[in-house]
Amino acid sequence: MEDALNEWNDGNIAILTCSSPSNAGRIAIQAAVTLLHYKPGRVIWAEARRPLGEIEAVARSADKILVIDGCPTSCVVKKLGEMGLKADGRIIVTDLLGIQKSMAEVRGEQVDQVIEAIGRLLAM
Repeated sequence: MEDALNEWNDGNIAILTCSSPSNAGRIAIQAAVTLLHYKPGRVIWAEARRPLGEIEAVARSADKILVIDGCPTSCVVKKLGEMGLKADGRIIVTDLLGIQKSMAEVRGEQVDQVIEAIGRLLAM
């Protein structure tokens, strides 16, 4: 996981995540919190449940915007569209992990897979 993050050295990133209490939403949130820990001062985060103005402030303050949607409903991408913004990269947790949105327990390796995917997006 750390190898994927070590490749990323340019600019600040806004991570906008799903805020669903489902497994997919919790995986998205845990990935964002982990990135906050590994890249302090370089990552800013907002959940989709935050007021639109707060999400927009986070998004506009970063060099890149990364969206982690929990499922194909794409709540985060829809909110970005309302602000006239587009993501520089996007992950859909259910698609990436091949899981169904449910109340299943979150496993650490699932969070790691999302973080590795983020690292690949940022390396592009």
